[in-house]
This record gives sequence, C-alpha cells and structure tokens, in this order.
Amino acid sequence: GQFKGKLRWRMEDRDTIVAELAGIQKASAECLAAEHSVIWLGFSNGGYLLTKAAQYCLLKKNPLIIASGSAGSAMPGESANMRECGRIRLVIGEGDLARRKAGRYRSELKKRGADVELIEFKGRHELHEKTLQRILEAG
Repeated sequence: GQFKGKLRWRMEDRDTIVAELAGIQKASAECLAAEHSVIWLGFSNGGYLLTKAAQYCLLKKNPLIIASGSAGSAMPGESANMRECGRIRLVIGEGDLARRKAGRYRSELKKRGADVELIEFKGRHELHEKTLQRILEAG
C-alpha cells in the first residue's frame, strides 16, 4: 500500500498479511520461472511484514526469510510453535534505532522454536550488501 508517497505494507491482521503476500507472489510469478526458489527479503516496514507472516507460518514452504532494518513485533498467541515456519534472518545495523528491539524479538522467536538468527553489521538503517551476500551464499 501507499503511505505519504512511500510504499508501506499493510499488516493489521492475518487477512491483510495474506493479501499483501498474494500481491507479491503474483508480481514475482510474472518475472520468475516457477522452478526458481524464493527468498523473501523485506527491508524496514517490509521486514516487519515478513516477520509477521512468519509468525502465522505463511512462508514455511520458502527456505529463507530475511528481514533487514526491522525489529519485528511479536504477536501474542500467534504460532506458539514456529519450528516449521521458515528460516528467519534478522539483519540490522549496529547504529539502527531498532537494534535492541531486534535482539529481544530474536529471543522471543527462539522461545517459540523458530530457526532465527540475528546478524549485525557496522552501519545504520540500510540494506547492507556484503552482509546480505554472505547470507545468500550460506543458503
């Protein structure tokens, strides 16, 4: 969705998250062959969308979920067991305002059984190319 001239993803509830993901999947299907594996990468607000989708286990068939520049937001009662909800990589700059929240969020997801890692880099609120490349190479 649009918000003050910027792209912002709606995520008020499960239904809006499902609708946003459907739009993303439709757009990706138009440019990618079906046999390509999908890696979900969301930056800032997009990272929040993906981490919420992971809490509903909506992305469990996808091998890797990368949320960069996002602290995530745990939703009480949603997906208490996240063991099969995808591999989540939270990527955040040491100078990002959301850094401490990201650490707490990682701990919350670990308690739910999620395969989650917090990966920090020297920087601020940005997509950090070298860090993302390392994650992609590791699979």
